[in-house]
Amino acid sequence: MATDLILAASDVYDAKPYKFESTNISVYSFEQALYHCYHYWKESWDEIFIKDNFTKWVQDELKLSFIAYEIKKMKSIRNLADRIIAFLSITYYFEDDEFEKLRNEIQEWQNQSQSEKLKEKGDALVAVESFEKAILAYKAVLTYDKKNFVVMNNIGVSYMKLEKYDHAQDWFSRAFDICNDNSKLIFNLIEACIYNKDFDSAEKYIKLIENEQGSEISYFKGEIEFGKGNYEQAISYYKRAVIKNDSLAIFRLADIYIKQKQFDTAIKILDMLESSNIKALISKSMIYEECSEYSKAIRCIEKALLYDTGEIGR
Repeated sequence: MATDLILAASDVYDAKPYKFESTNISVYSFEQALYHCYHYWKESWDEIFIKDNFTKWVQDELKLSFIAYEIKKMKSIRNLADRIIAFLSITYYFEDDEFEKLRNEIQEWQNQSQSEKLKEKGDALVAVESFEKAILAYKAVLTYDKKNFVVMNNIGVSYMKLEKYDHAQDWFSRAFDICNDNSKLIFNLIEACIYNKDFDSAEKYIKLIENEQGSEISYFKGEIEFGKGNYEQAISYYKRAVIKNDSLAIFRLADIYIKQKQFDTAIKILDMLESSNIKALISKSMIYEECSEYSKAIRCIEKALLYDTGEIGR
């Protein structure tokens, strides 16, 4: 009787997925878990070996009790590289050269200081949009390096992503108190002030970088005047940014013309963007609807749906 190959350790069971806490990524088989842990080992190694949820999923959902038992035994392996590679070697999923590359990567990471490891972990968590966990990692860095303005900036960026603009402004301000000549940090601080509606502070910081090139200065000045309700002055600044093809300024300029009921002008402004720009198409459809030009509004939505890659509805 011919023997049958089992192509995957877990593909014969209808299991509930496991969601990794660190990356918010769900896996549906043991092989997917291996792939995840190979590429995100820094974020997930403690979840595999310290916490019990993953092992419980392997045992109870995948019905792979023998693999769950092997994972529990691996917790006694002291060297992290040996432990991770032992886990990844449970099935023949990876090649030897992949293990060698990973071992070198882990050893290089182990030679870093604790603050460097935590900073790298925070950066990795930001990359997978796990911002709250990234903030915890970055704050842990500051217990070793209290004046690390780069980490403070990254905490601010994470809070911006979470739309907690008051916290973002606070952390950017702390970073600025340590390093007041980093233009990227100052740009971040200005943006946080604007989102936090602290326009006076935004004006104060913008004076420090007025000689910088690019459309950002004009755009920020437009945002400040827009926030204060000074639409004519805002238009002047946005137009300067539009000349440099700043798409944010184009949308904001269109917003002002819509507020002023200058719908034809708003449409012309939005037409400066590419015809495939979904956000512009949706904005134009809303303008046409306001003007009771329903056929044009429908055509814009139809075009937006043609170009949609998941942006609509987010």
